[in-house]
Amino acid sequence: IDAVTHFLAGSQVVADRLARFNGRHDAGLFHAGIGVGHESAPQPSEPGAGAVLCVGRHEFPKRTELVVAAAHLLPHLRFGLVGTGGRERWARWLDHRFAQGLDPASLTDAELWCNTGQGGGDVPATTSASNVEFAGRVDDDDLTRRFRDAPCVVAPAYDEDYGLTAIEAMAQGRPVVVCEDGGGLAELVDHERTGLVVAPTAAAIAIAVERLAADLDLATELGA
Repeated sequence: IDAVTHFLAGSQVVADRLARFNGRHDAGLFHAGIGVGHESAPQPSEPGAGAVLCVGRHEFPKRTELVVAAAHLLPHLRFGLVGTGGRERWARWLDHRFAQGLDPASLTDAELWCNTGQGGGDVPATTSASNVEFAGRVDDDDLTRRFRDAPCVVAPAYDEDYGLTAIEAMAQGRPVVVCEDGGGLAELVDHERTGLVVAPTAAAIAIAVERLAADLDLATELGA
């Protein structure tokens, strides 16, 4: 690393890590965009009335569990989780327990997401109804449809390097809900201008989602 003459960091968060852990203060910033071919995508539209969207791997510390918990505080809304990973079984188990009546707001961080994700058990084939869809992997067309149908996008990851999901949501004209400790995600989202930056709790996320879902004008303004 001493032989490197200059660093190009994907976010200020990464640049700060280089300074903190390596004593390097010569990092420039490059906020990457969507990628080649996106210029042919449909133009952004007003937020839809479909499922609230979360896109990300079920891995630590993406915190998809926070979205599952928030969803059960808003039983009148639908939530869609796109992605797979080693903690999906744990997230499904939490969804099952919440649907059975466990209070999502009663769990500590350690009980919800700051753990190995190895707890819980198999979810019965016939389980209580849930407002959460675990969509797994989807193709590009399906993902674009989900973005465009969503009233907002929740990106709850902890200390993220960058946050491409937020950029993808913005490209579709969707407001983004991120957490204060989200690293690059909190760097990308300007509170009450391009989305909402909230405390990393299920209750705070639920309040933000409800606010956007109930106020189309606000969601449209932040999305634009």
